[in-house]
Amino acid sequence: MRIGTRKSVKALVQTEDIARRLSAAPDLNVEIVKFETAGDMARSNDWQTRGYLSLIDDRLARLSCDAEREVLWVLNGHCNSPIAGYSTIDGERMTLTASVLDEDGGRFIEAARTGPAEQPRELGRAVGLELLGKGAGEIIARTRPES
Repeated sequence: MRIGTRKSVKALVQTEDIARRLSAAPDLNVEIVKFETAGDMARSNDWQTRGYLSLIDDRLARLSCDAEREVLWVLNGHCNSPIAGYSTIDGERMTLTASVLDEDGGRFIEAARTGPAEQPRELGRAVGLELLGKGAGEIIARTRPES
């Protein structure tokens, strides 16, 4: 499972039944994700470096990352956001599951959709909008640092 923030990990650890709730990931494996792919590590006009990085690019990882990032973008996620995302690709289809968990673990919102793997941002946008429709924006707003 890919987790967007350190706060997400804290919220997951505090919730004992989270593995049961995350039906898409019964064998919960939590890791912090930097949401970077090989192509993100070079300036857009540094064609030589981008060429080298393309040799180690993992297309499926990049597609998954794009879908998960889109969820974060739609939700206006920040470094304290308790947002989790997990995607799998089977052939030409991607399944994306994302969730938002409030800080005390009392409210868990989840959305999942399947769509064309070659349209990860569209899938991520649909999942993010569904989460917003279920009230995820309120949870995320409460975790936003005051400036």
